[in-house]
Amino acid sequence: SKDDPDAAGVVVGSVLDSSVSEEATATAASTSDASGAQDKSNAQDKLVEHTKLLRFCMSLMGSRPDSQLLHAAMEICARLTRRHDLALIFLQEGGIDTILSLPESSAFAGQAILTGSLIRHVLEDPVLLQTSMQNEIRSYLTNTFPQLREGRYSTLRSFLGNCSNMVQRNPEVFARAVCASCRIITSERGKCIALIDRKEEKGQAPSGEGGAGDSMLIDQSVDKSLIAPDTPARPQSAGAKSKAQSRKGLEAMSHVTTLLLTRLLSDARTPPHG
Repeated sequence: SKDDPDAAGVVVGSVLDSSVSEEATATAASTSDASGAQDKSNAQDKLVEHTKLLRFCMSLMGSRPDSQLLHAAMEICARLTRRHDLALIFLQEGGIDTILSLPESSAFAGQAILTGSLIRHVLEDPVLLQTSMQNEIRSYLTNTFPQLREGRYSTLRSFLGNCSNMVQRNPEVFARAVCASCRIITSERGKCIALIDRKEEKGQAPSGEGGAGDSMLIDQSVDKSLIAPDTPARPQSAGAKSKAQSRKGLEAMSHVTTLLLTRLLSDARTPPHG
């Protein structure tokens, strides 16, 4: 009844609750959008800072520094160029040519290893790197646990420990490689890692779907935990993007090959003693 104060109170309370609920939902959505925009802005700022640091280290290497300073600059460059976009900047702005032309007076122990790492980072675009990681993962699991049919599987902890070098190389690409080639099964030892069939691997998208029974694809429990919080998410490569990545990879390979051949021919001009 309209004259019933209790009924009126119920209606008013319901309206207020609905209003508060809608306001809370809108506030949560707004906060989420703001947080996402802030994360994106922070990632972009970090990329800008890393680019500046990379260029500064490249300028140090080009100034013919002493061995200790050169070592430090190359170490930093090797870490930064794990991101392929920074590796391409290193190539395009003469970094490879610089490290191949360093004087012997600046040489230090381990220089060849760092030089090889920098060249590899330039050549390994995300697609090539993922393929390489998938092959390495399959080789590790096959060679370490040859009797897979008898229930011998690597525990998740052991698997990640033995693949730590790939995780450090690029956590995001490693997560996609694991998603494309492995699945998690539940055994007496707990959660273990197992290979999926090669036919399934060829058609497996990085964000696969869960399997039946106790098994599930690795991305459901590992993918998000492996990707660093500050790593900007990348959309799945397809069509034009895939072609663009392939073109950049071929251009980088051609450029590096030319520099290496030029260096080899330059060294060959010095006749052997004897």
